[in-house]
Amino acid sequence: MDDTILVVDDDEAARMMMGRIVRNMGYQVVEAISAQEALEIVNQKDIDLVVTDLRMPRVDGLVLAKTLLQLDSERPVLLVTGYGNMNNIKEALKIGVYDYFVKPVDIDDVEAGIRRALDYRRVVLENRFHQEDLEKKVVERSRKLQRAYEELTQTEKLSAVGRMAAGVVHEVLNPLTVVGGQIDLVMMQIELPEAQTASLKMARDELDRAVRIMRNLRGFSKQNTSKREAMLLNGLLDRVSQLLTFESRTKCVEIQMELKSLPPLYANEDQLTQGFLNLINNALEASSKGGV
Repeated sequence: MDDTILVVDDDEAARMMMGRIVRNMGYQVVEAISAQEALEIVNQKDIDLVVTDLRMPRVDGLVLAKTLLQLDSERPVLLVTGYGNMNNIKEALKIGVYDYFVKPVDIDDVEAGIRRALDYRRVVLENRFHQEDLEKKVVERSRKLQRAYEELTQTEKLSAVGRMAAGVVHEVLNPLTVVGGQIDLVMMQIELPEAQTASLKMARDELDRAVRIMRNLRGFSKQNTSKREAMLLNGLLDRVSQLLTFESRTKCVEIQMELKSLPPLYANEDQLTQGFLNLINNALEASSKGGV
């Protein structure tokens, strides 16, 4: 057996007899002749159980037991005492001594008491292990729940921003549509000088660009932006090029695309469009006037 038992007694004969009983039970034995030596041993070795005599010089077994239990309340202490020390026995049980034996000790009683004490220690250690394991699982579970809550909160915030953006876009698109209709009506019904017509045409182009921006924003803010569908990349890039016509003309930069025949791909069209718009627009801003 792997359990190690410390036997403490200043009487050599009594100590050797108790040590022999413990060894015959199959346990490891460590002996000490005083409380001071016993404390040194428990600080150096893994001791599972302590059997100590009550009456010893300088520091008695009761004081030793109290100190040992303060160091490790899960390590049982058994007390050996003479007949008639009931007050000491009561005090020992009160401070947490597991059991006691009265001299002359009965070997069967000693063996039974030692087994009970070691069984008690095993149960306590197993419960502590399970408790610590449970606490770790609870902490880990709490962390996972906290992360999930934070992710959900972030998703809800983004969703709320998306809904708000969609609402703003809707409110902006309505007046833009009315303004565009009025410009078209003026251009169709009223013959204006060339300069004014050109100005209206430029205003109409700018209005169309604003509408496209709003629609792109609305598409980007939809909750189903993660939805993927089959699409042709060449067509998307042509549309992006058209959306940036005004910007390229303003910079006097020509956008050239050499597009090969590509198979359909599965992607989110709104997100991909926005990505290419940002990429090419950044390139336009970084290009020198008259470039390609």
